[in-house]
Amino acid sequence: MTKADPAPFADALRDASSALPPGCQEGFARIVKLIRARPHKFQFLILDCRDQLLRERLIKGLDDFLHAAGRRTAELRLTAQDHPDFAALERRLKLLAETNSAIHVTGGPAWFDSARWEAFNIRRESVAHEVRAGLLFWLDDESISDLARVAIDLWAWRTAVITFSTAPQRRDARVPDVRIIDDRTHGERSGRIEFLRRTLLEPDIPDDIRAGLALELGDLAASTGRVDDAESAYRTALLAAPDERSRAITMGRIADILYARGELDEALRIRREEALPVYERLGDVRERAITIGKIADILYARGELDEA
Repeated sequence: MTKADPAPFADALRDASSALPPGCQEGFARIVKLIRARPHKFQFLILDCRDQLLRERLIKGLDDFLHAAGRRTAELRLTAQDHPDFAALERRLKLLAETNSAIHVTGGPAWFDSARWEAFNIRRESVAHEVRAGLLFWLDDESISDLARVAIDLWAWRTAVITFSTAPQRRDARVPDVRIIDDRTHGERSGRIEFLRRTLLEPDIPDDIRAGLALELGDLAASTGRVDDAESAYRTALLAAPDERSRAITMGRIADILYARGELDEALRIRREEALPVYERLGDVRERAITIGKIADILYARGELDEA
């Protein structure tokens, strides 16, 4: 099963995934395609599966299929005795990545705390550079929430977040991916939105300040479900953007809105032509990684994952 024989691969993948509950089939196929397409590249996959028996079944199924496709896998179970800190985990990941295309990391919900997520966040660039394999972190909703709250930069490097359950997953539900941790209530955010709207009506605001305020307004509007208002604010921020990096970030926000609406072609064009070249030229590793991940999401949504 190689890229040279897509029909047998597709048939085998369909057969393997069809034996799983409906709510697991799409996620199973997505992991296989990601590992197959990028066998020696860092990937950070966050997998939410709260049923231990289902998780074990998925891991075995993934291993069997990937082994048949010529991809080696390993499982690393986190324990306080074997991995007293993140440095120990990092060393083990580097060693396993030398001979494996995918590494299942289990035991994370009990092992990770805020300090360990923060340590991973600090070491993320080193891990991404030296661990050339797909990292499949099997977590639960609580540990995933902790990751997003404590290690925001690491969270932005995720390749995908996939939830496995025994219930069918809806394929048509898309919402804007707003990467902001905001502890304010809905009412407090709405009040801030009105303040920003009034402020932006003032004529003598310098462009750099106007761009920042409009970007904040767009983020807040998106976080409260006001997608059209968010796009309008982002367009205002784009007009006032003081430099090419600010423009690229704002265009990325617009691409998020387009993706949420299903306008995938234009979202992909923006990511590839207007955002990614800027980050590559500026040497902005973090934003480049985020953009590449979003391009992969769009290609997957279009059924073109192998092009990612």
